[in-house]
Amino acid sequence: MFRKKSYTIMIVPHTDSKPFHFHITLPAIMRISALVCFAGLLLSLFLIDYNNVRLKLFSVAPLQEKLVKEQERLAEQRTRQEEDLKKINGIMTKLKNVEDQFKNITGFESKMKKGGQGGPTYNDRELSGRIKAVEFNAEFENKSEKILEDVKDLEGSLYYQSLKLDEFSGFLENQKGNLGSMPLIWPAKSGHISGKFGYRLSPFNNKRKEFHTGLDISLRPKTPVFATAKGKVIYSGWLPGLGNTIKISHGNGLVTLYGHNSKLLVKSGQIVERGQNISLSGNTGSSTGPHLHYEVQKKGYFENPVNYILNL
Repeated sequence: MFRKKSYTIMIVPHTDSKPFHFHITLPAIMRISALVCFAGLLLSLFLIDYNNVRLKLFSVAPLQEKLVKEQERLAEQRTRQEEDLKKINGIMTKLKNVEDQFKNITGFESKMKKGGQGGPTYNDRELSGRIKAVEFNAEFENKSEKILEDVKDLEGSLYYQSLKLDEFSGFLENQKGNLGSMPLIWPAKSGHISGKFGYRLSPFNNKRKEFHTGLDISLRPKTPVFATAKGKVIYSGWLPGLGNTIKISHGNGLVTLYGHNSKLLVKSGQIVERGQNISLSGNTGSSTGPHLHYEVQKKGYFENPVNYILNL
């Protein structure tokens, strides 16, 4: 009896069209009502979830902005660290060059050597429980860790280098007299290197290879030429190929030679000081143009003068 109960719904239009109607049973009405309620419930849940998401987004936005600013700050910091590392590496390179030059000039060998290294080692699993994990951009972390490792390495190298410099300083203090007789300065008031030490093609015959025993320093005629260290003039006069030439003995087997001068200002047997004007540059002897031929000899062997000049 309940199932047969039904209702008639009539729709009357405002126009002249005929009204129409349809029948609907009570169970159908109940099913439609249930569907409407269910749809309303789903819509309510959707609106609640949407509102929660919006609230979360609003709360996360400031954190994201803060994170972006922190990443930018760390990126700038990393850039500054990389620039500092480049500067420190440049200083280390210069220190190494000075050390090599110092060894070459004095024959001094440092007793400071890098000692043993060691300590406990751990694998990643052992370390994972003892180091606080920090989640961040992996690439950024790797670069930052590399910078920190480089800084630690440089700190060790700088400390080691400082110990050697202290040792060099003590050696220099004990060798003040000898250093005054070492040819350490540029031998002229100006000029530039126009011919290097070592093998080269002959300037008079480009097909013939020859060994150049010194430096050719291009100078204007009559430019002052200086003694590069204290010493005794052992020759002042003409030499084949070199023209007007001066040779100075500095002791310990060190001799410097200055060739192609236009005028000689010192004589054999004379004692000269470092920086003293000994001649005027010229173009005498076998020469293609005004310049100074400068040599350093150690115990009869030709040395590269560049290895001695500290103010090059």
